[in-house]
Amino acid sequence: MIERRFDKAGEMIGEITAQIVDHLTRSSDTPYAAMLSGGTTPLPTYGRIAAHPPAVPDKTYVVFTDERMVPTDSPDSNFGNARKMIAALRLPAERVLRVHTEKSAEEAAEHYQRDLEAFFRQGGRIGLGFLGLGSDGHTASLFSRDDVRRGGDRWAIPVLRAKPPERVSVTSHLLSKVESLVFALAGPEKEEIAKSFLEDPEKYPAGLAVADARNVEVWFCPESLTGS
Repeated sequence: MIERRFDKAGEMIGEITAQIVDHLTRSSDTPYAAMLSGGTTPLPTYGRIAAHPPAVPDKTYVVFTDERMVPTDSPDSNFGNARKMIAALRLPAERVLRVHTEKSAEEAAEHYQRDLEAFFRQGGRIGLGFLGLGSDGHTASLFSRDDVRRGGDRWAIPVLRAKPPERVSVTSHLLSKVESLVFALAGPEKEEIAKSFLEDPEKYPAGLAVADARNVEVWFCPESLTGS
């Protein structure tokens, strides 16, 4: 697991933006995706790309790590927060693999499972995936070791929470197929978990979730990216 530190928020936003654009614009003979995460860290990047969208090839896809079962116009919707960027990129709906929150969590997970299964059946690749890391050590919506284990060989699972909203998450099995994974953490409140995670990743659900991944990096900036 590789650590990369950024002194300034603008530097980290710029690098996240550059990496996403690079992967969105890669030419491929088969479906090729960048995987986006939720939370506040990627929001400045989504805004930058929406303002200056690149032309993307016709095999480009976007995949989401997880979703809260909330309306798409909710500020808590991962898809909703990326929707302006996706519209600016002119990606058709069939190349945006997301959780359909109008369904129940169980139904939405099955729908997402089928979409991801079809993507991989066509030879699809996920070249880059950004992940968040909660202060409790979760990533995507894999909050516990049991959530990680329940994934098995599935691509997506429902995550039913005692406190709403329920969620749908990709699995450790899917994360193991991503060619390059980046945990993007920013703000002073994330410094402690970043340090602990780097020292002993499998202490946390997030570390177990990426244990079989090929390339994993942890990016940290002491400044918050929001408002930058």
